[in-house]
Amino acid sequence: MLQEENFIPYTPSDLPPGPYLVFAPHPDDETFGMGGTIALAGQAGIAVHVVVLTDGQQAGDLEKRRQEAKDVSQVLGLAGIDFWGLPDRELHRITDMESRVLKILKSVKPRVVFLPSLQEFHPDHRAATFKIWSTLQKLHYSGQLWTYEITRQAEANRLIDITKVIPIKQQAVMCYRSQLALNNYEAVVTGINQARTLTLQEGITHAEAFFEFDGWRDSCPCTASLTTVKPYWQSDSTVEDSPLVSVIIRTNDRPRLLREALTSIAEQTYPNIEAVVVNDGGQDVESVVRDFKGVLAKIQYVQHGANRGRPAAANTGIRKAEGEWICFLDDDDLYEPDALRILISSGTKAGANAVYGQVIREHYRPDGSRDPEMPDYLYARSFDRDLLYWQNYIPINALIFKKQTLTEIRAFDNNLTVTEDWDFILRLAENHDLLYVPVLVAHYRCFGASTVTGGRFTGEEMRQDEDTIHRKWWHKIDPCSIHIFRQYIAEETDRKWKAHIRKTEALISDQMTELESSRKEIENLRGLIKEVTMEREHWLRQTELFRSSFSWRITEPLRLIRRFQLQLKEIIKSRVQS
Repeated sequence: MLQEENFIPYTPSDLPPGPYLVFAPHPDDETFGMGGTIALAGQAGIAVHVVVLTDGQQAGDLEKRRQEAKDVSQVLGLAGIDFWGLPDRELHRITDMESRVLKILKSVKPRVVFLPSLQEFHPDHRAATFKIWSTLQKLHYSGQLWTYEITRQAEANRLIDITKVIPIKQQAVMCYRSQLALNNYEAVVTGINQARTLTLQEGITHAEAFFEFDGWRDSCPCTASLTTVKPYWQSDSTVEDSPLVSVIIRTNDRPRLLREALTSIAEQTYPNIEAVVVNDGGQDVESVVRDFKGVLAKIQYVQHGANRGRPAAANTGIRKAEGEWICFLDDDDLYEPDALRILISSGTKAGANAVYGQVIREHYRPDGSRDPEMPDYLYARSFDRDLLYWQNYIPINALIFKKQTLTEIRAFDNNLTVTEDWDFILRLAENHDLLYVPVLVAHYRCFGASTVTGGRFTGEEMRQDEDTIHRKWWHKIDPCSIHIFRQYIAEETDRKWKAHIRKTEALISDQMTELESSRKEIENLRGLIKEVTMEREHWLRQTELFRSSFSWRITEPLRLIRRFQLQLKEIIKSRVQS
């Protein structure tokens, strides 16, 4: 298990060489995040230039916030400060920063660029890093890249001791009066700086934390950030202790889904993984693959010049794979984070050569949203060789097998279009009992018509392939296997109808609840009408009693005189006006 020193420094770091270029999403981020380091740099003769990206108008008056930042520049001794005036909370919508960044790089010539941590809460903080990071890559910036924390602790591999300049930082923080009126930022900033001294020697009272990214030029921000936290869930074993696993990913014109699949591999708790990406004649996705270099133990990319089909892509991956274990994850599927660790540990413990777990099939619309009309299906069945001749109940992404087994079986059959996975598993199962682990390991995602089950292949193609499989393995089918298949059909039919009945019962229950609610509402309305009617009748009776009273009768002449006076007044008024 990795120790504390693998996650956080125990000694303060020296200041990196200058000049510095600090990108602050809002006026105050540069001070709250790294005001002490800026003050130290100024005392050391290192020029620090700050770029404030947004106008900050979502949290105060533009001119007031800009003046506060100018006051801070005097306190911290900045070499310069620029205000780009981009809309607050809209940085993620900005599409072109290249010309602005190029201009400031030429002007400042920084040896270190500072960006907010990707683990910050505020969307502008994260958007700023995504935008500037990729822009620096496009512009081939050759200096260092550090990230700094602002309002929360993030992953850090550098701690700067700011004890001697903490009064200067506190003075700078107090300049942002408009923001201190909104939140107790002074206590937040001071608290984070004090907490950062946990692993530092006695006498250091305040520190600021950073992460220096060594391989940032060849990685996207999200992948690089993932690398910083990966040791937490991979610390229970080392690469040296774990056999290499090759995950083969067949892909074709789905770069977004490929990235999601690779991310699910990168998030594995198992540490020693090789990804083999086989692009079967689709658009080039090398840039996607490149983002995962350094995150995975190894990654290979193979490009087919033209589409050769799923079996050929699988065979290419097998030839390239260097792992002791091999498994498949198509570009539209995902692994559970603990999948490979569970499968390999279970197989190793049992001495098995092939292991599989549970897979859930999920249906999606073409736009990526879940399809509520299509129920999920869980593949969760113990190994039964006889049933396998009739039905493939083991998705290929559920399976992992030792590479040595390939010496006993042939590669994927290039003559099959749809059922090459089933045929391969049958040949694997011919000589080996497949170990079933009742744990969810993968998600089989069906996107509209892009998958086998979603209509990617015609019914005729699927029937032809299935007939080929049955003819190929017909000699293995006996009365016992037929009985097992009939039982399987009965179970699946029962499960389907039970699910349908549960859905229908739930619908009826909802409708009954709605009817009951409507009935109660009607009863309430009837009660209200009855109360209003009784109230009306009460006041009608009171009015009649009043009218028949002695006082009402004796004052009737007075009321007549009053009406006559009013009528006479109106007549006189009309004559005067005429």
